[in-house]
Amino acid sequence: MFRKLMILFVVVIMLFGCTPKTEKKVEEKTTEVEFYNAPLPNFSEMFSNLDYLDTVDYDQAVPEKFENSKNDVFKASFFVGSLTADALLATKSRNKTKLSNIAKTMIDYSKFIGISKDILKMADELNVLIADDKWEELEGVLENYKTQVEISLYTSEEYDIFTLLQLGGWNEGLNRICFLLKDNYNHEKSSFIDQKGILNQLIINMGKIQNTSIKNEKYYGIAVKNLTEIKSIIYSSKDRTYTIEQIKEIFRLTELIKSAY
Repeated sequence: MFRKLMILFVVVIMLFGCTPKTEKKVEEKTTEVEFYNAPLPNFSEMFSNLDYLDTVDYDQAVPEKFENSKNDVFKASFFVGSLTADALLATKSRNKTKLSNIAKTMIDYSKFIGISKDILKMADELNVLIADDKWEELEGVLENYKTQVEISLYTSEEYDIFTLLQLGGWNEGLNRICFLLKDNYNHEKSSFIDQKGILNQLIINMGKIQNTSIKNEKYYGIAVKNLTEIKSIIYSSKDRTYTIEQIKEIFRLTELIKSAY
């Protein structure tokens, strides 16, 4: 009897004790962050809507100097967006020197943040059009460049860079419109700053930024705070027009975002 029990015990050990345990695989849950993609407004159309202005007015609104942030891909992304707005404003001013400098800087920053070579080939076309004073064609090419850069970053899932580029473009476009309006106020034309769709998307996407180094930067907090304040002004209007005081305040808030970068 004892012998039978021992044999049975050995069999049990062989069957269960020596068989490796099958571990249940723990599935790693990855959280997908959904960024929204609303295209930037048509800057060329925005500036053209201020049709009561002269070429000299546009020229005064085109910046002369630009920051050098080629050691920081996130700041560079903001500046690429900003420069696209400045380039389109420069076509309205018909200032070849300023536009050439803006285009060169814009392309340099685009290379630094990793824009695809196919899009960068458009730089050659820009230079030819600038040299030949083909201003109307330039507007179309610059708008297309802006759009293609946005699409490239979004489809390659470079969402943080995409968001900062859009922030730079939208902030500069709004800033320059307010710059022109505050010195040449027109109540009816003030409606062009009513851009709720892109503003709401920017606020949402800024909150979805993943890179902690961006969120730890002072410019991030300033941008989020000021976007919220701009939203409160834009949403306060019942007829989508704004007073000169509101225009000046939005100009101040967008200036603070720019200077933070």
